[in-house]
Amino acid sequence: MIVHFGMTLDDAPLPGRTASESGYAVFGPKGLVRHLEKRWGLPDARKDNEYLRIEQYRQQLKLYLANNPDAFFSHSYAADPFAVATEILDRRDELLLAGWTFELSPELPERLKAIAALEQQIKNLAGGLATGFADQLSRIIGTTKNWSPAINQLICQEPPDLLPLGIQRLLAALGEQGVDIVWAEQPEIKGDSDLARLQQRFSSDHTGSAKIALKGDGSLILLEGKRDTNLAAYFAHVLDQNRDYRPSLVISGQGQALEHALAQHGFPALGLLSASLARPTLQVLKLATVFLWEPIDSYKVMEFVSLAVKPLERGLSNKIASLMAKRPGLFGEQWGGTIAAYFNELREQSDQPEGDQYERADQQYKFWFGRKRFPVSGTVPKEKAIGIFDYLGVWAQECFEEEGNKNVSLKVLEEQARRISALLYALPEQQLTALELERVVRTVYEPAPVQLNRKAKSHLPYTTQVGSFIGPVDDLVWWNFAQAEKSHYFSRWYEPERENLGAKGIVLTGPEQENGLQLWQRLRPILNARNRLVLISPDFINGQEVNPHPLMGDLEARCEGLERIQCSLEDGGLEQWFVPPPSVSAPVVELGHPKPFINIINGVGELAKPTDRISFSSLNDLFYYPYKWLFNYKAELKRSALLSIVDERALQGNLGHRFFEELFKQEDVHRWTQEQVTGFIASIEHGLLEKEGNVLLMYGREPERVRFMELIKRSAWNLVRHIQEGGWAIEAIEHPLEGEFEGVRMKGIADLILKRGAEHCILDLKWSGLRYRENLLRNEEDLQLVLYARMLGQRTDWPHTAFYIINRGVILARNNQAFKAAQSIAPDADWIQVYDRIWNRMAKTYNWRMGQIQNGNVEIRCKETAPELEIAYEDVPWLDLLEMKTEDAAFDDYQVLINLYE
Repeated sequence: MIVHFGMTLDDAPLPGRTASESGYAVFGPKGLVRHLEKRWGLPDARKDNEYLRIEQYRQQLKLYLANNPDAFFSHSYAADPFAVATEILDRRDELLLAGWTFELSPELPERLKAIAALEQQIKNLAGGLATGFADQLSRIIGTTKNWSPAINQLICQEPPDLLPLGIQRLLAALGEQGVDIVWAEQPEIKGDSDLARLQQRFSSDHTGSAKIALKGDGSLILLEGKRDTNLAAYFAHVLDQNRDYRPSLVISGQGQALEHALAQHGFPALGLLSASLARPTLQVLKLATVFLWEPIDSYKVMEFVSLAVKPLERGLSNKIASLMAKRPGLFGEQWGGTIAAYFNELREQSDQPEGDQYERADQQYKFWFGRKRFPVSGTVPKEKAIGIFDYLGVWAQECFEEEGNKNVSLKVLEEQARRISALLYALPEQQLTALELERVVRTVYEPAPVQLNRKAKSHLPYTTQVGSFIGPVDDLVWWNFAQAEKSHYFSRWYEPERENLGAKGIVLTGPEQENGLQLWQRLRPILNARNRLVLISPDFINGQEVNPHPLMGDLEARCEGLERIQCSLEDGGLEQWFVPPPSVSAPVVELGHPKPFINIINGVGELAKPTDRISFSSLNDLFYYPYKWLFNYKAELKRSALLSIVDERALQGNLGHRFFEELFKQEDVHRWTQEQVTGFIASIEHGLLEKEGNVLLMYGREPERVRFMELIKRSAWNLVRHIQEGGWAIEAIEHPLEGEFEGVRMKGIADLILKRGAEHCILDLKWSGLRYRENLLRNEEDLQLVLYARMLGQRTDWPHTAFYIINRGVILARNNQAFKAAQSIAPDADWIQVYDRIWNRMAKTYNWRMGQIQNGNVEIRCKETAPELEIAYEDVPWLDLLEMKTEDAAFDDYQVLINLYE
């Protein structure tokens, strides 16, 4: 039997082998070890047990530290025990492959002495350390002298001095058993093409001072582009137009863009593996433990319920996401009613009252949200964490079967959940901190490769490793010719350690060999292309900017006339050497600029028909920006809810309102002292934040929380003091109002209504916006307050109105008649006349707008249309109407529809 061996040949090699070849095999290190194990009947070790080996070694490190607290890794272990266990275990495996027996002796350097002592601990274990690849290879080396390998010749790809020491020892052992070890010859170089001359330069030790003069004969081509997706689509077009051109591919790094592009043109699927931590079925692993802790992390819960694949019913997830987006926390004011309504609706929609969908949703909701949670600064019982990952594994298996055994990602999730459970079972600790649990998950959580498409017959031959060549290929395309390698290596061993082991005949692999092996493999695609090599080099891969491949520097240094082989999509691409794809010029459609009016032809009567009840928001849009009123309230073009936690300003505004709402619900609060007010705010602080603002309870947010709560306490007392000084009493909080405006029923909610004898005052609570609301009062544009005042006092006189700016602790009013300490804007004006004037302007503006709509005209108002509107409205009696805006509407979702933006 002839074996072709190489360090990267566990991947599919180029050129590909046919199944009919007998007496010949291609192996990488793992493949050769598996072959010899089967040949000699050795027990097959588990291939997916590295996480258990790390945990076993961590336990040994912990035991060693108990007797040697000053060990060299003690401080690192305290910070991250799993990372330390991974690193030292890797060094132990390297020493094992180098042939060290871990014999303790006084002259050993400190680190080697510790690793040797750890190995003695492991040997005393009943089961020993779980078998890893290093143990397998070491066992094979020790067994070789007792068995015939049945290999006549082994052709080794890489130069012997570049191989890791363990592989060198294995090849030496096979050679002693009569295996003819030979080294692969360099590919033969023929001709005088650009490619051949570059190959001669790279294959020669003599670099020379003269540069290669490139001719641009098509044997060497560098295709450059901005993004890998654009290049993939173009390259698939080229293959489609040139049916005789079927190159082999080197696909280094991400290749899914090429896979998709080829599939769209009907080419057989390559069957590339896709490994990504962004896969939703894997993301659930790192998010599941959030439900064990309090305060709960609202950001992670939002991620969990927003995943495409999750163990929670989709409709229920959307409800929870909507709730948490506005009020981050669990079981807030609206939570119970919303969830109960959803389950009632789900029960009614089921064919049976207790149908499977309802039962499953109810069970999932209770499992995640009904569980006991533990303080994040403390610990959680290990069995609680195991229960979560056992649940995930069972759920993934059930979903996999329900979907017809097609979604391989679910099998990956099941396997990784099983591994996490197994690792947790292996832990001696019965209580885990949040950081320890997260580290356990990270030890197993990895981008598992998934084959999204099966390899199809007659697909283009390819390899994903630049060193996986066992012979030359006629045409080769190097896809993603960009930096994708480790850029440097450092020695992991100190010089005294090397000298000590060297005296025992143990020579460790150094950075020189690792760098040398990488440089050797890097040249394989260039040296093994026989007729043509196309290098495809994008600036961005998978949306991320990449650096040029290191060989680009060599090309620039060794070649002149590089522009003769360079081409880009903008310059015609490969049209000089191949039949180019047909180009189609897409006409540019200019949307133009906004027009001053939308002309309605059909349905004007329905459009002008008033609805049963309208809000101030719709009325305000009708006054100032009628097109927004049309799109939002008539066409019902609503933007979808943004399922993300509200920003800091909006969150503080929501919380501020809730604290004030709870405060002013208390009986006789207007008679309270400062101590009573601040004491009450403090008493509800934790509960309210936990339900509706728990992001402020998270680790690291204490300064912000303290600052926010001090502001709330100070501002709340300031408002109570203003109410006391004005002689007011609390009549209602969050009070619904109804009334009539020009024959239309109106509705609204007043934040705070105060009463003083026969007088009333409506107080609008705002978190911020002092200057903006000053201008509203100054310009007589406080329309909402006037409208609410009329709805409250339709049978009496006008009530007082004012704004209270929470973050400033300031009352803004037109005068000081309601509050002596108010910041008055127009103290000398007759406020009754002002209200009457605003009300009359609102009424006339409404009738004017409805007249336009009845004629089929809906105004579009923005900066661009303002001059045209001014001309169109020459005869309009502006003094009787509200003053129109000249700027674009704020928070406008319809700018594209009115041609403001293309």
